Formats: sequence, structure tokens, C-alpha cells
Amino acid sequence: MHIVKILLFLLLGTLFSGFVYASPFGSTIVQISENLSGQYRSEAKSSLRPRLAVAEFSISGPSLKDKNYNRLLEDEFSSVFSRSDFVLVERGNLAPMLREMELHQKGLVEGEEREVLLDAADYLLYGTLTESGQTALLTVKLTDAASGKTYSASESIPLGDLVAGKEKFLDRQYQMANVAAVSIFMETTLCGDSSTPNPIPAIDQTGISRLPGVELKYRFSPSFALSTGIARIYGHAERYDSLTAAGSPLGLSQTGPFTVIVSGNSYIFNAYFAVPLNRRVHLFAMPGVEYYVITVNGYFDPSKGNGFGINEVGPMLNAENFAFRIMGGMEVFATPRLSFSGKAGYVYLPISVPSGAIQHINGLPNPIDSDLGGFSYSLATTIYF
Repeated sequence: MHIVKILLFLLLGTLFSGFVYASPFGSTIVQISENLSGQYRSEAKSSLRPRLAVAEFSISGPSLKDKNYNRLLEDEFSSVFSRSDFVLVERGNLAPMLREMELHQKGLVEGEEREVLLDAADYLLYGTLTESGQTALLTVKLTDAASGKTYSASESIPLGDLVAGKEKFLDRQYQMANVAAVSIFMETTLCGDSSTPNPIPAIDQTGISRLPGVELKYRFSPSFALSTGIARIYGHAERYDSLTAAGSPLGLSQTGPFTVIVSGNSYIFNAYFAVPLNRRVHLFAMPGVEYYVITVNGYFDPSKGNGFGINEVGPMLNAENFAFRIMGGMEVFATPRLSFSGKAGYVYLPISVPSGAIQHINGLPNPIDSDLGGFSYSLATTIYF
């Protein structure tokens, strides 16, 4: 029931976000775009979609010094025109186009220079934003690169609507959809009877660590992402107070504390459900599944070679199993492309390892039943592309 409430909350939050985006500023952008597109269509001689390059806007005014206003206008007009009659071209093609456009408008373009201009794009979109009192005049021009013919449209925008539009634009930079990411993480699980929060437990402590792992994430929307990854696992599963090695192939007997150590790989599949507190701080819930492939070794303390596994007389054991997890956490963005996150929750992972092949250690259970799950916490650094 709680899961259903969370999902409904996330759905309503997404719908509300879409409603807020239909702002007065956004309506102005659409109005200007439709005006320019209408002028273009009234004289268009081809059914093919022409190539459009969006240039920087010239912005002036004491309240408009933030460079994000230019980014805002370029992003908004690029988004609207890409869904209309035009095909956007890369900004890297703008430099030669602007130089040739200036010459063309002066009547100085001919021959090969004209071909360079037409190769860059068919139309150029640019404009000015000028502050005047409590409003700003936005003038946008659409120029035909071949003929030099220019279409123009202007609208007056209240400064308050412009500021709100910029803030919404910045929010979207930290809440992008359809982006991929790579995370580097470390995680520790408190398990066993002598658990420790230390990533590398001492010989008399228990606990499992995922040494620096890699997670590949794809964010479908600001509130939902899926990921897969791999991590190296190491830890102490069980600590027995006293076992005895008798009839050891080494001919040595030993009684003392005994530690069961696991190592191997974890293959990770997670889902993320996020709710932004603000543009830089997001809360998330993360259900997930892991598939473990591990080896199991056992050592006396101190070791005299009477255990099993690596460097010991007994054979190494193996185990595989699924783990289920539910965690929650916080992601903090340093930039729209770089974040740091922490999460905590519970991992469920029981294992049962047959130990009948280990005949020289009295008191060793067969099978070795251990719970590698428990309270877990993790830290990660993520880069978005």
C-alpha cells in the first residue's frame, strides 16, 4: 500500500511539473515562433524542411546580465523550432555561417563563399532582448541564408515572467530526461554476529563490502531511472569462537577462532524513483536485485594453513544467489552533469554453502548457513552525459 502511494505521488508530481512549464514566458516563446513560422510558410517554395541555426541573442539591461538568459532563449527557441518546419543544425557550423551572412548582407558574397554559407544552414534565427523598466522587449529574426530576406516578430515580456522562465530552465538542467550516466560507488553491509561499519573488516569482525563498483544508469524522466552494474565483493560472513583442525593433511592440530571469508562479483540491477527537493537536491527510493557469484574460504586465527581455500589445505567452496534490496537516499548536484549521492537501506541475501568436502575441521557446519544481508550504506559519484 505504501508503494502505491509513493508511485501515485511521483505521478502527480510529474504531471504538476508539466503544468507549471506552460508558463507565461513559455507561451510568449511559442507565440513568437508561430508568428515567424507563419511568415516563412506563407512564402515557402519547397515542401522540404529547411536547416535552421540558432545564434546567440544580444541582451542588454541591468537585470539581464546573467548569461543564463542567453542559454534560456537559445534552448527555448531550439526546442520549439525543432518540432515545427525546421531541422536544427549543430552550433559548430555557426561561425562560418555568421561570417558569410554578414558579407552576404553587404553584397560581398559570391562563388565559393556563397556555397560555404548555404552548406551551413538555410536559415538563421537570432535576436535581441532589451530591458525597459519592468518589462523586456524580445525581438526575434529569421533570415534566409540564400536571399537575405528577414522575418521579424517582437513581444514585450514582464521581467517577473522572464526570471521565472530562467529559473524553470535551470531546474530542467538538473532534472534532464533521456540521459545516460556512469556512477562509481562503494557500499558496506553490516552482517554476521560481529558486524562493523568499516569497509574492510578486521579478522575478528564480520561485514561485506562492495569495493569500488561501476553502475550504468539511464534516466528516462526526472523521476525514473534504471541501472545495471558490477562490483567486486569482499567480506567476512561468519566468525566462530572455536573450531578444531584434526587429521589435517599437514599433520597439525589447531583449535581456535575461525573466520569464513567470501569474495567474488555482484551483478546489479536497480530502479530509481526520485523527487526533487530543489534543482540541486533530489531524494530517491531504490529497489533492486543483485546476483552474487562468490568463492568461500576459511581461516583459523592465527592461520597455520589448516583452513580451506586459498593458501589452505582444504578446497575452496563456491556459492551463487540473488539478493534483494530496498534503499533510499539523497543525490546532490555540484553541476548539471556531476552529482554525489548517499543511500542506505536493507539487503536480503541468505546463502547456504555445502561444506562436506571440508572433513578435517571439527565443528564446521554443513552446510554453512550465513546471512550476507543486513543494513547497508553506500556513497557514489555520478557523471551524466
